[in-house]
Amino acid sequence: MDKIIDKFPAYDIFNYCIPGVLFCAIFSYLLNIDYPKDNQLFYAIILICAAVFAGQAISRVGSIIIEPLSRKTKLLKWSSNYYKAEKKDPELKTLLRNMNNYRTYVSLVLFLVPITLYSDINQIRNGFDYIFVLIVEILLILVFYIAYVKEAKAIFNRIKSLEK
Repeated sequence: MDKIIDKFPAYDIFNYCIPGVLFCAIFSYLLNIDYPKDNQLFYAIILICAAVFAGQAISRVGSIIIEPLSRKTKLLKWSSNYYKAEKKDPELKTLLRNMNNYRTYVSLVLFLVPITLYSDINQIRNGFDYIFVLIVEILLILVFYIAYVKEAKAIFNRIKSLEK
């Protein structure tokens, strides 16, 4: 088992697996989906594959939609000298990984908002109020988006300082 886990880079786990598992779990919860109890190993394998696929799709939406929109609104600055700077400052790779994770989490919550809107108020259990869930989702979008922009600015400033 350790050999299998060693083959997954941390980036894949944080950027694909965790958002995918969260999406599948929250999706199932909000839409009150029950999985069959028989043949649990088969369904666990299917769920893992679905989670990785969902995580990759969520990540790509962030890359294809959120990042370009952020650049157009001038909230996100980027330097064409990133790859040159990365050779001088290996820490940039970690900052970029963090930035991409935040972008993926923004995308994840953006995927959940329409599902929450679609789900029946009666299906949100344990005393959670429909409006409360939406407010939490909006706050999560804001928190992760601010973290995303902040990380991008840190990368941009580091690259600028290396250019001097």
